[in-house]
Amino acid sequence: MIYHLFMRLLLPIFEDLFAVICSQNQDKNGNPLDADLKYKLDRYDVQMKKASKALNRYFSKLKSEFSIILTYHPIIDCEHGRYLLINSASDSQTPDGTGSKLYWYLGVLNIAHKLNLTVVNFDWTAAHVNDETNADREKYWQFFHWHIPSSAYDECPENSSIKQNIFKYDLLGNQTFDQYHHGKQPFTIKSHFKTKLDDFIANLPEKNTGFTFYSNRTFTITSSLMEIGVIFEIRWWLQHRKLYNEHNGVWSGVRVPSNYQPTDYFQYITSNMVKTNKNNRIDVFQPIQCSSINVHDVLLIGVHIRRGDIVKQDSQRHIISSMLYRYIANSAYVPLLVSIINSLPIPIRNKYLITIYSEGTIHDFQDILIDLKSTLPKSRCRVSFFLNGRTSETFNRLVRDDIVIGTVSTFSLATGIFNSRQLKLGPYHNRRRAHGMRNYLRLDRDKNHTKFIFTKAKQKLIKQRIQYVWKQKKAQQKTPIPL
Repeated sequence: MIYHLFMRLLLPIFEDLFAVICSQNQDKNGNPLDADLKYKLDRYDVQMKKASKALNRYFSKLKSEFSIILTYHPIIDCEHGRYLLINSASDSQTPDGTGSKLYWYLGVLNIAHKLNLTVVNFDWTAAHVNDETNADREKYWQFFHWHIPSSAYDECPENSSIKQNIFKYDLLGNQTFDQYHHGKQPFTIKSHFKTKLDDFIANLPEKNTGFTFYSNRTFTITSSLMEIGVIFEIRWWLQHRKLYNEHNGVWSGVRVPSNYQPTDYFQYITSNMVKTNKNNRIDVFQPIQCSSINVHDVLLIGVHIRRGDIVKQDSQRHIISSMLYRYIANSAYVPLLVSIINSLPIPIRNKYLITIYSEGTIHDFQDILIDLKSTLPKSRCRVSFFLNGRTSETFNRLVRDDIVIGTVSTFSLATGIFNSRQLKLGPYHNRRRAHGMRNYLRLDRDKNHTKFIFTKAKQKLIKQRIQYVWKQKKAQQKTPIPL
């Protein structure tokens, strides 16, 4: 387990190493030879004690209940192991996008946990994602830590218990679990399913005889990820705070730099896009050099604008498919952003960074830049873009944002699994997946999807939530223990 690996192996090794270095960094009178080195070693010692405290506080509570999930690379046991084997054929799994696939995958892990099974490794690639390989993806997720490698499972002989004892049952939503959408009640395994599995286990030769649970068709997304979600959030948080080795921990992909150098994107407003009216004129102007931003001292606002798969065109730009019910016009975002900025506490009214996540080019969002320059001129060096990014890296960055304005997309909604303190705003999308998610506020759209509808009461609630998020962010910087 992570807990035992860190507490019983890595921590003692670091303590012994630091002790040796400290002893070599002293003269005969015990005075330090290199004061700077002593200062660094003292800081390392404090950090390791904080890491130990955080791990003791959280994993000591969770290690017994979530022993399977917290285990690094469980060892194959051909005679006594109990495994969940998923048919890896693409047509036997949910065909939806990355967000839905992520929920589906975590739902499979959650069911495996409920049934005390270990998952045999399988590919959970979303159907429409072709921008990254499994190796690229694992740099960010490293879900394989909870898997038995399929190669290890395949090496078990055909007459082994796990190959001879096969329980076949398709994990379909309507025959796997009961869902609840009110309060905080988690999903429960259906009684007839549980009875069938219990009968199978009761008829095994011995109590500890191994077997394989095989699902040929797996189309299941659990309604509540609260139980398993806490594991992913804590592990991501600890790794993000550098309490795990960046090459071995979850979410070890590209980090958002502490000192971010913004670009003056207003320079990309072209003359043929400039809007004029009787009272206002926006002139084309020369770019300025923006000052760097400390991302730990500003409110990070992510805006997910879904474009690439909303309207698909062929090489002649003929529309070949569309999902217009998911479409939200660019005009909807600036009024909401202005409302959010005006809701910021006065000390941080100008301490924010807006990042737009989407596909396309800067010119596709000129109307947003024009409106921002008109209504929020001080945002000139407070706007950034992350366009056409790889799926996992985009998600990785969205999770770190303090506020996320989502669209009709499970992709941006799913960030709540890993960051419960993040304020999530957007249209209501699939109550099964939003169920149990903290700090989530629904925003309705008008008939033509050109603006968000938010009342004064909703604006007041948003302001209260923003204050909570900011206080939590500042308080978190003072402690290594997740709040």
